Amino acid sequence: MPAPSSGPLWSVGATGGLIHSKRTEGFETMPRDLAILACTECKRRNYTTTRNKRTMTERIEKVKYCPFDRKRTVHKEVK
Repeated sequence: MPAPSSGPLWSVGATGGLIHSKRTEGFETMPRDLAILACTECKRRNYTTTRNKRTMTERIEKVKYCPFDRKRTVHKEVK
């Protein structure tokens, strides 16, 4: 006869939903890094996002709206 489990099978997640512990068992969170995006025209740091360090090794470039230039410009990751 198998030993009883040490904790409850259900727990409350961050959004208030129920999470079954056997489904999340053995999964590790991927390492994420905070990336700050700066406008290439005005050089202001307008946005932040996260990226996976293992899968995205190069710097991020996105076209985003710059409220200071009042137009869409290329934003690049800065450190």
